Amino acid sequence: MSIGSRIKERREELGYTQPQLAQLVGVSKGTIGNYESNISSPNENILFKLFDVLKCDANFLYQDDIDLEHFDKFSSSERQIIKKYRTLDEHGKKIVNFTLNEEYERCIYIEKPPVIELPFSLLKASAGSGDWLDDEQFDTISVQDKPEARKADIVIEVDGDSMLPEYANGDKVFVRLQPSIFENEIGIFIVNGSGFIKKMGKGELISTNPEFDNIPIYDYTELRCVGKVIGKV
Repeated sequence: MSIGSRIKERREELGYTQPQLAQLVGVSKGTIGNYESNISSPNENILFKLFDVLKCDANFLYQDDIDLEHFDKFSSSERQIIKKYRTLDEHGKKIVNFTLNEEYERCIYIEKPPVIELPFSLLKASAGSGDWLDDEQFDTISVQDKPEARKADIVIEVDGDSMLPEYANGDKVFVRLQPSIFENEIGIFIVNGSGFIKKMGKGELISTNPEFDNIPIYDYTELRCVGKVIGKV
């Protein structure tokens, strides 16, 4: 059924004649006849009046129409709000628009997760050939508040791919400062003045990417554990 047929169906259900419906809506009898014959279609203002007089909504009038997406499905209360808004003067509309915009922004605002600040090393931990890390050069970084962040003392960026697949170039890792770690744990190490992220092995620091060599511990005069890697930012 077309919208015209739906108007006629609903008019007859309510016991209105075409002249009676025309008078209630504020148009001529011929206009109602044209709507019901699908010669013309009601504009937006007339549609809202038809919704009220016929006690129906867009879902009813357009339920058989293919292109439903072009019509907003207003509830009765929403239509009443629109009707009231249209009776306001410019000052009234300005006040309503201001309040509506304020409330809209408040309701759609998605609260960002809480963050905490941690020292962020300006020198990277190499997952490759090694970078200098033994200077106290730190900035501050804001990170999402989560268990790893609460346990961490500093954040260090990974440089290189020797710790793939778990840690890639550019990853930032949480580090808890401690002088040693257990075997198979991943930590940050100073080896002869260069900083590395590696897994602790037996007599060596292990690269998890087989394309990179491990670092034999006893071949170096200086080796110090900075801390344990406890997760990625």
